[in-house]
Amino acid sequence: MRVSAEALAAALLRLGTIVFMACAVLLHADMLTHEMQHLTVYILLTHSALVMSFIGGLHQAAAVAQHAPVVMVASGIGGSLVGWGALFLKHLEASSGSSSGTPLQIMGTAYACQAFFEAQLVRKGLVSYAGQQLMMTESRRLPMWIAAGGLATASLVYIDGRQNGVASSVLLPAILFLAGCDLLGAFLHRPKARFRRVVVGTLNPTKLSAVRFSLSSYKEVASAATVIGYAVPSGVEEQPMTLEETSRGAKQRAEAAYAASGGHARTLAFGIESGLLPLAGDHFDVCVVSAYDGAAHHIGMSCAFQIPPRILKLVLEQKLDLSQACKAAQITTSNQLGAGKGLIGILSRDRVNRCEYTSQAIRCALFFAENYPGSAIAGGDCGSAFPMGPLEGNGGFARPLGGMQR
Repeated sequence: MRVSAEALAAALLRLGTIVFMACAVLLHADMLTHEMQHLTVYILLTHSALVMSFIGGLHQAAAVAQHAPVVMVASGIGGSLVGWGALFLKHLEASSGSSSGTPLQIMGTAYACQAFFEAQLVRKGLVSYAGQQLMMTESRRLPMWIAAGGLATASLVYIDGRQNGVASSVLLPAILFLAGCDLLGAFLHRPKARFRRVVVGTLNPTKLSAVRFSLSSYKEVASAATVIGYAVPSGVEEQPMTLEETSRGAKQRAEAAYAASGGHARTLAFGIESGLLPLAGDHFDVCVVSAYDGAAHHIGMSCAFQIPPRILKLVLEQKLDLSQACKAAQITTSNQLGAGKGLIGILSRDRVNRCEYTSQAIRCALFFAENYPGSAIAGGDCGSAFPMGPLEGNGGFARPLGGMQR
């Protein structure tokens, strides 16, 4: 089973959080010798500094890619410097034969400030969706507060027989209060999904993955967790030969999936169909998606790519579909190329795979959700997506788009 880089990074973040909790528990358990206490604190501070540097790198990458404000560069560098500074302070204490909770307090404060600062920028819309994905803000929100709490808890421990002062006693409640405010704010401001469930007219795992991936950036439309696939007919040939036929197949799949699900209110159905697009003597492969809300079809298309002549010849002369033609041309041994990386993955040498190509069409079909007044979710009971009217100009629209044909 293939694991995405994002899923792997999120899993590593969760594993990294265990270090903070484990060290705090060990330090409070009175199970460690004097030397082991110092070693545990060193491990905790070193781990914290490494994680803070990793977070700083994510902040800088998002800012350089212009997905986040420039202040994120300062935030990233500052957080890294504070992290390594706290570790250096611990080294100085050890060299002088003393110990205190100050390095842990500094590190815990840095984590809390970083988490709260980042949350405010995201909530104010200063970090784009791409920036949030790059910085893994959702995956890191809870682990960051757990880390801050773990560091503050560890700083309360007796080291060399001395309590680490009032600072630690104040720091932990402050961190818990900020964490509560942040998590409560995230809960209260979470986007309310306008469709309760999503159905797709296919059982193809690549297409279903593309729908889930696309919906991850349209949380106000529907939750990716509600996606259900149905085996329904397209009503067109196995290999559609024209754009019109491909579009018809996508629409019929969407309608069939909608009907198979029971046709309940607030259900969004996707029909996904790939076919050929004849153009100037050549043939291109294109994916067409219909997002059907029970009242209207909203169409999106992917990029198109030229079919190699020897594969196209098999399609035209032997009436094979693209998967069959690719196997007959010996460029793949798979009988289910369309359920994997697809012909586009082979031709692009995995620079573009079928999931990405399908996701393009899905996201284009979802434009209606935010831009077209009068659609099932931009208007009606859910309110207009543009309550003041879309604006025209550089990146927007200056007057309401009433009467737009779709």
